[in-house]
Amino acid sequence: MNSSARKILIGLITSTEFVKRYINLFPKGLFLGDIGAGIVEKWCVNYFNKYNEAVGRNIQYAYQKSVENKSLGKDELEFIEILLSSLSNEYDRSSSSVEYLIDEAIEYANKKQLETLKSNIDYALDTGKVQDAINAYEKFKKVEKGDVLPVISLYDDKKVTELALKKSAEPFLHSMSIDAFLEEVFSQIVPSEYTIYRGRSKSAKS
Repeated sequence: MNSSARKILIGLITSTEFVKRYINLFPKGLFLGDIGAGIVEKWCVNYFNKYNEAVGRNIQYAYQKSVENKSLGKDELEFIEILLSSLSNEYDRSSSSVEYLIDEAIEYANKKQLETLKSNIDYALDTGKVQDAINAYEKFKKVEKGDVLPVISLYDDKKVTELALKKSAEPFLHSMSIDAFLEEVFSQIVPSEYTIYRGRSKSAKS
């Protein structure tokens, strides 16, 4: 596992703000297919969705639960044990900012996508399927960091409102318990100002 992937996993384990924004950027995950890392990623996301904070040292309990439930194979468990042990030695030394980790995650995601694209194009060309290669190229879409939705003053101009409502704006809230949701909402309300919340269609915004 390269240094970028290790930094991302440490961020998921230790930083509440990072894992919140990570879920918005990568709702399907980033480490799918990576032995062990994908499981740790899933534990971090599931813990955050349930408790609205980073899993921290409780990641060891998630591992122990999998051991007791025998929900993972022996090889996977051994790999994860080694991985968590090596990462735990870096927890306290890790001081990366959230913005830096987001940039690392985006670069890592784009690198993986480009590697897959190259493999698909090479295969299509080697088998004489030029159109398949073109289709793969045209469907490629790089991961980009959306704009964070701002709190907009009643006196702000039209451009600021348009920024909050543009399609590329990064979601501020995500799936969480109703108590955690209300706490988050009330923490963002500012007297004499209004806050815009936007969600996907059929996401129970009302």
